[in-house]
Amino acid sequence: MLAWLLDAGCGDPEDLADEAEQARGLTFMVPVPVRHISRTEFAAEEQARIARVPDADLQSYANTYGRLGYFPIDLDLRPILATVRTDSVAAYYSSDTQSISLLGDVSHSTIVHEFVHALQDQNLGLSSDGDAMTSDAIAARNAVSEGDAVLAELHYLASVEGLDFATVSLRHAFDSFTAFTESRLHQPAAPLFYARSSFAYTYGLRYCAANLMGATDDRPVAQRPAPFDWRREDALFGDAAPITTQGVLTLQPVAAPAVGIDDVPAVLADRFEFVDRDSLGAWYVFLLLVPLEHCSACSLSGATRDLVSGWRGDSVLFVRQRDTGANGLVWVSSWADGGVAEQLASAAAELHGFAARAGDARSGQARDGEPMWIEVRGTRVVVIKNIDPSVAPAFVEAAMGPSAAVAATTTARRPRSRPSLAALLSAR
Repeated sequence: MLAWLLDAGCGDPEDLADEAEQARGLTFMVPVPVRHISRTEFAAEEQARIARVPDADLQSYANTYGRLGYFPIDLDLRPILATVRTDSVAAYYSSDTQSISLLGDVSHSTIVHEFVHALQDQNLGLSSDGDAMTSDAIAARNAVSEGDAVLAELHYLASVEGLDFATVSLRHAFDSFTAFTESRLHQPAAPLFYARSSFAYTYGLRYCAANLMGATDDRPVAQRPAPFDWRREDALFGDAAPITTQGVLTLQPVAAPAVGIDDVPAVLADRFEFVDRDSLGAWYVFLLLVPLEHCSACSLSGATRDLVSGWRGDSVLFVRQRDTGANGLVWVSSWADGGVAEQLASAAAELHGFAARAGDARSGQARDGEPMWIEVRGTRVVVIKNIDPSVAPAFVEAAMGPSAAVAATTTARRPRSRPSLAALLSAR
């Protein structure tokens, strides 16, 4: 068993750059600056970063992701966003400044981890257009970068302890990161705010370990012969990258299915304007619904985890009514079978306190008084919120009608109008 994360003391962090190269099988092109800051300084920097986010943007996030059900629409996001990372970050690499920041005394393995991120950036590229990516794609990308860095960190620790990495069990590492994910899910703030940390390390490590070594949760020792070909990891930063969280969770490069609509249907363009669009993916759907389930190990098992295993694609369109300025949304999702689709519809109804109107179970009102429409057609579900019930059927037909599937695959996607909330939460 590796004594990972138990080595203490920084020493000279630059001396560990060579160790990172050996652990990851990449070479630095240029030196990486390393700075030491206190947690107080880091907290001040986080506050300053979030202070630069305009009030209008925060209100827009509340009107969209809050209305979707992740948190109350009237929640003051600024103090949460400014403090959500300050309790768990020990060090970080910034692709913007191409430098490493260490918060106080940091373990050697953590420093190696951050140097690996610098190696990834210089050799494979970490900077990409996160502003244009969906929440699902951002989470999958983060899982690759963090899982790869953790795997190299464990490789380094094995060498320090004189162990053959090919014979080391990853059981302790898998279980420890799972416990970390559970701790993130049970924080006072909504699980959404811990989306990056709750997913990237735990499931990124599993994905990368399976990719490089053939090790899995059931068989946590390498199933491939050593020496391992780290070019398999390099490929995850290119064409072999998983682009959905479902792909990461299932250890398969699942494609991102085209589901729903990305823009206001032409028939409604005179009444509604485009605000934003996104794809939640399996993990963000899990984070949306897991507060409904009170269990101690929700990320491993339970109704919500079982439900999201049936995810087959989703998209959410955020719109604004032109005459009133009221914000609404149309969330369309596809599931493995009709039974799972019905479960998702029931969970969405419970999340919003949906009460159906007499005569039409699809139309009703949320507990906050806003109109809602929830409809299941075969394996697909549409959830519409704060849009007049008289026009909801037009959105439903555009998203789930006979021509919807063709339109989803042939129509040019509407560009994002701003970074998703996931991009803001993932900023370094």
